[in-house]
Amino acid sequence: MEKKPLVPKKLLLPFIVVTSLFALWGFANDITNPLVAAFGTILELPARRAALIQFAFYGGYATMAFPAALYVRKHNYKQGILLGLALYAVGALLFFPAAQYGLFSFFLIALYILTFGLAFLETTANPFILSMGDADNATRRLNLSQSFNPIGSLLGMLVASQVILSALQSDKVADYATLDATTKASIRTNDLLVIRNPYVILGLVVIVLFVVMACIKIEDHTDRTHQAPLGQTFRRLLHNRPYCFGVIAQVFYVGAQIMVWTFIIHYAERLGYTKTQGQYFNMIAMGLFVVGRFTSTLLMKTVNPRKMLVIFSLGAMACSLGAIFFQNNMGLYCLIGISAFMSLMFPTIYGIALEGLSGEEVTLGAAGLVEAIVGGALMPPLQGAIIDLGTVAGMPAVNVSFALPFLCFTVVLCYGLYTLGQLKKLKTVAPLLAVVLALSSCQEKLDFPIEPQITYEGFQYLMDADSTLTGEGILSIGYTDGDGDLGLDDADTTYPFGLGDPFYYNLLIDYFRWDGSQFVADTIHFNARFKRLTAGEDPQSILGTINYRMMLRNPLHPDDTVQLQIRIVDRAQHISNTVTTEPIHFNRQ
Repeated sequence: MEKKPLVPKKLLLPFIVVTSLFALWGFANDITNPLVAAFGTILELPARRAALIQFAFYGGYATMAFPAALYVRKHNYKQGILLGLALYAVGALLFFPAAQYGLFSFFLIALYILTFGLAFLETTANPFILSMGDADNATRRLNLSQSFNPIGSLLGMLVASQVILSALQSDKVADYATLDATTKASIRTNDLLVIRNPYVILGLVVIVLFVVMACIKIEDHTDRTHQAPLGQTFRRLLHNRPYCFGVIAQVFYVGAQIMVWTFIIHYAERLGYTKTQGQYFNMIAMGLFVVGRFTSTLLMKTVNPRKMLVIFSLGAMACSLGAIFFQNNMGLYCLIGISAFMSLMFPTIYGIALEGLSGEEVTLGAAGLVEAIVGGALMPPLQGAIIDLGTVAGMPAVNVSFALPFLCFTVVLCYGLYTLGQLKKLKTVAPLLAVVLALSSCQEKLDFPIEPQITYEGFQYLMDADSTLTGEGILSIGYTDGDGDLGLDDADTTYPFGLGDPFYYNLLIDYFRWDGSQFVADTIHFNARFKRLTAGEDPQSILGTINYRMMLRNPLHPDDTVQLQIRIVDRAQHISNTVTTEPIHFNRQ
């Protein structure tokens, strides 16, 4: 039997040209994800409101997916791509006036229009790729094209971290919320311009691509002269159970993907990392995503895509549980690991859902699957609302919030089993899920003294550009507290928590330097303020870790070895026990 090529030679050039578009919308997706954390700081927005960035971005898909399908149905794939590029450019260029006015709503409108263009591109490019060759290879062919999407995403992340997040002045101020109005306005103006510039440049690049695409001949052999009435096509799709379940699975998958990539920065910040460092972790996650996408495409030559969807869903669920229950770097590693298992989900669900559809059904069916991207609009604000709670059941709310992606991956698992005809296997999976939920709800009730107690957990060195140790790092302190009144709000500016008052600082750090024979107390202190760890006023026992990023250099002494003594203070002015760090060594540059 003659082996069928993945892409016929006569379609190779159109395949390469259309595949390049996948990187284009990947770039837009992942330069935008970090803006949730950035706008939250710059404009002092709660996480649930800052997450409207994702609501606007993915809401644009929901608004324009079906109009895009109708446009392509009437015209052709190339015309759909050109209109998509035009809308993409307009939305990106609208960041210029948005930054001038400094209105969050204007930025939301710009992103909303930008994603009109992305909806056209995705609704057009995905089914076009599926049609470029034999139907037996369609899902694998789409996985190959989709493999270039995360490459664009990585570039978007790189720009976000190196051009945007690293240049934000608001992220370099210890207590931005306490600054006076004039200073805040100056920083806000600078930071909005930092966000604006990459988008304006992106808009100009898209205009160039529009011109290039207009000059390229792309043949479209779809027969549009004998199409069934629109209503009849819709009814056939609605009665196609594998397709409808696929749309539902895609809603939950995209919601999970956007939640994981949006709030990885918040997760890292709770562990003491900066936004820029959090974005580095996002880039590592995307790197795993790229490797997973190419690897899964190769595996599909011998392994049923449906089986792979089931296996990868179980892997994503396991990593989600790790992100929930580990409250240290191990949880962060689990969160990063989710991306490897997410890699094949979107194109595989997409390809399986469209299998067996006629040519005219594919265009509308593709629109439904692009419409499913609305999951990325609906779920991040919900996760942001959970994060705003501060603490849930004695656990950090940002950890607990990843129960939402866990539930989303459960739906994807069900779809994989359904398409295999093995949905009965849920009888095995369901008890396992029940045990996990029971264990999480039946944890031993925490009961600690109301005076805070702390332990020293370590000092994580940060490296300079030459990979040598510096005096900068992350100090980790474990804590327990019986009534949960640890941390201060930005509004805590009156006695005894005001500037200059006895308890303005709630993290007390004394500095001891090595004089060659012993540690000697110094006059310098590294006292700091940490944010409130729980929401509400109801007493509850809590435990966790405070991660404080600090610079240990003392310009008055040339020492390179220090030791710290640490205490914390709660809102009732209870002072904890004192812990002493191990000797901390660093190099002077």
